[in-house]
Amino acid sequence: MSRSVLFVAGEGLPFIKTGGLADVIGSLPRTLAKRGHDVRVVLPLYKKIIEKHYDKLERLGTIQVRSGWIDQPATFYRCDVDGVVYYFVEHQGYFERDGLYGYEDDGERFAFFQRAVLDMIYFINWWPNIIHENDWQTGMMPLMAHACYADDYRYQQIKHVYTIHNLAFQGNFGVEMMESCLGLDYSYFDNGSIKFDTGISFMKAAIVYADKITTVSPTYSEEILTQTYGERMDSVLRYRRGDLWGIVNGIDTVDWNPKTDKHLAKNFDIRNYV
Repeated sequence: MSRSVLFVAGEGLPFIKTGGLADVIGSLPRTLAKRGHDVRVVLPLYKKIIEKHYDKLERLGTIQVRSGWIDQPATFYRCDVDGVVYYFVEHQGYFERDGLYGYEDDGERFAFFQRAVLDMIYFINWWPNIIHENDWQTGMMPLMAHACYADDYRYQQIKHVYTIHNLAFQGNFGVEMMESCLGLDYSYFDNGSIKFDTGISFMKAAIVYADKITTVSPTYSEEILTQTYGERMDSVLRYRRGDLWGIVNGIDTVDWNPKTDKHLAKNFDIRNYV
């Protein structure tokens, strides 16, 4: 059965990469699209993407996004690559910077990004069966969809799959973000579902509210249930153990094909590798 899937991430090939997450976002959607699924990806429109790919992008329009106490503009762009539709969220103040992460306002930046993506679904009138969130930068989306769009049944019908690529980076911020950036009431903090120490955790929110949780291997999915490897998320992961799956990343036989890999000094295949 064909499904419609929206991948949401802080980075992804072929547009922008700092780590292994980008490789997954570059290959998994493409593979699913080849199997007949309607697959789309949304990323922030970073400065480096503008510098290298802006001439390929189609501007879709601008809307006002509710970001905590204020409304802020988000402009959406589109680009089609290898059967996959890529969307980009533009906010000059948040994303037109030299780096992707590591800024003091990262919580504010990616709170806006997540809300903008959810608003974009309504704007383009495309309702995926599944939203596949990745790492802390997208961790609040399952809760946002549940709490901020409670009156729209179309959002409530979407299933959420959350993948933990790096458990150590959790998106932990001060509790003041609840109202100032996320537009959530304090009941979600008071009931402990997103509380982490005295603040909040984007990743914990995803672990609690996503329909299914995946990580990078079956072995790792067991290891993170322990105090040794659980990065202080082990208790909530054990709580969701029945919905936690370890799936090994497949080999990208297109980008890493030794016959065509442009990074090799000399290409080869099974006939001439000796």
